[in-house]
This record gives sequence, structure tokens and C-alpha cells, in this order.
Amino acid sequence: MVANNSSGMTCGTEKNTYRTIESMTIVLASGTVIDTGAPDADDQLRRAEPALVEVLERLRDQLNRDEVASDLRRRYAIKNTMGYGLNSFIDHDRPVKILEHLMIGSEGTLGFVAEAVFRTLPVPAKTATGLLLFESLDAATTALPHLVYSGADVVELIDAASIRAMGEDAKDVLPAGFEATQQASLLVEYQADDDEGIAERIAAGNATFADLGGLEAAPEMTQDAKRRGLMWVMRKGLYTKVARNRPRAPPRCSRTWPCRWRASAPSAPSCRCCSTGTTTPTPSSSATRRTATSTSSSPRTSRGPSPSSGTRTSPRTWSSWSSTGRAP
Repeated sequence: MVANNSSGMTCGTEKNTYRTIESMTIVLASGTVIDTGAPDADDQLRRAEPALVEVLERLRDQLNRDEVASDLRRRYAIKNTMGYGLNSFIDHDRPVKILEHLMIGSEGTLGFVAEAVFRTLPVPAKTATGLLLFESLDAATTALPHLVYSGADVVELIDAASIRAMGEDAKDVLPAGFEATQQASLLVEYQADDDEGIAERIAAGNATFADLGGLEAAPEMTQDAKRRGLMWVMRKGLYTKVARNRPRAPPRCSRTWPCRWRASAPSAPSCRCCSTGTTTPTPSSSATRRTATSTSSSPRTSRGPSPSSGTRTSPRTWSSWSSTGRAP
């Protein structure tokens, strides 16, 4: 979770891994182990990794120049979970805390997170979820800032391609007979700690909904847990649904020479490996290859290329060629 900078739908820019981390135990590539929560963590890091500390401090000073720091703050004012958190250099001064926050989202490139301690957050007791269906993507994006300013804790955009990808899973929350062409939807959620608070949020949300243009259907807002769950299916299952609906690539060959995939399907499109439309390739001056239908009586060995002629004397698998650093 830490290395991937995983975050939930309602974390925003404040309730995420970066903001709630208290300390972590880091194992660097050199074998150095640092507990960032230890009172002398900075001293330990400086003694064990002086070059690393020097780099962290130098980058910190460079990125804290006014023009650079203001640009970084602008970029991280919105949800940003991709790549290294460069805002670590302007949010923290101590090298050990900079490193701690750089580990978040580093995908294991800076070290291994052996342990992490977080500051927990209360879960809102009351939640209302709304689904808005717009005539176009432009209409949906135009509505986004209005919904954010209304106090929405979640605003998730789902375009027409994503709606289509959901297929039958979305039919329970979409209008009867609806077909996604160029429409888009927004999943909106309001949260509060008590009934009075959620009532105020719902009223603000409904007032905002009434002023929005380009709606395809009447907006819906509900506190019913089952209905809310159906709405969230539109977003939570999206990644795997889109992946399932991606165009399938043609099959790859078996990476042996001759191409067994081409030999077994001579009328199929060209193989993606050898890019040839025939089963028998044209011999080149640097290598002689046998075809898939070769009737040679010589044994199929794994002899390498002849030092004198440079020819390959027998078919070999991709793995055997790759061990010599040469491709078929």
C-alpha cells in the first residue's frame, strides 16, 4: 500500500497515505535499516548513508526556491498519486522525514518498507451518494467544480466508454433502455458525523444538482446502503471491466525458429514476432534457418552458431538463444 501510494475513493488530498503516515521502518539497498520514528533517526541515517543525506539536503534546498516551491504546491493541491512525491522536499526539512515520504509511491525503487505506522481517521457515520447522468462529457466536466464547491467529499467521473464496459453490472442504476454513446456520469458522495450534518449536506447537494445543465436524466441521491452499493459498482469495478473489454492482440508465436505459430496457422495474420506472412522465411547471408516442415534427418541439437560461417545450424528455442544474448 505504501510503495504503490494506494488510496481510497474518499481520501482526497488530506486523508491519504502521504498525510497520515507517522513513521516507517525502511531497508535500503545497502542493507541500512532506519526506523524514522526513532529519536535519533536523522543521526543514524547521516552516519550510515552520508551521501544519501547530502543529496536529500541539496535537493531540498533547490526545490525550496520560491518559484519552484510555488509550482510544486500548485501541482499537489489536487490528488496526485503518480511517481515520487516531490512535495516531500517542501513539506519536510529533516532528511529522514523527506526520505520517509519519498518512499510513498516509490514502487520499491528506493528501498523496502518493512513496517509502517499510520495516524487513524474517524469514519463518517452518515453518507449520502448521488448519481448524475449527463448528455456529454463536456457537460459533466463543467459540473465538476460546482459539485466540489457544494462540499462533496467524492466526485468521480465515468465516461461513456466506461459505462459501456460495465455492461450488465450498471443496468440497475441507469435508466431503463439507456445506451451509452457520448454521455458521462458523475458519482457524488456527501459525508457527515450525524443526521443534522448529513441533512445539510444533502440539501446543499440537491440545490447544486438543480442548477446544473446538460443532465440526461433526473439526479438521484440516496442514503440507502444497498442502493449506494449499486451506484459504487459503477466505479469500483471499473478497472477490471475496462481491461476485460480491451481489444485482444493477435496471438504471439512460440518464439522458436521456425515459427510454430505461423506453421500451425498459415492463413492467419502475420506473426507479431517474425512479421512474415509465409511459413518459410527467406534465408539471409548471415544465418540459415530450417522451415517448420523440414524433413532433415540430422539430429535437433543445441549447437551454437559456427565461428567461421556465422550460420545457425539448427532450430533453437528463444530461451537458448537469449542465453547467448542473440535473438532468433
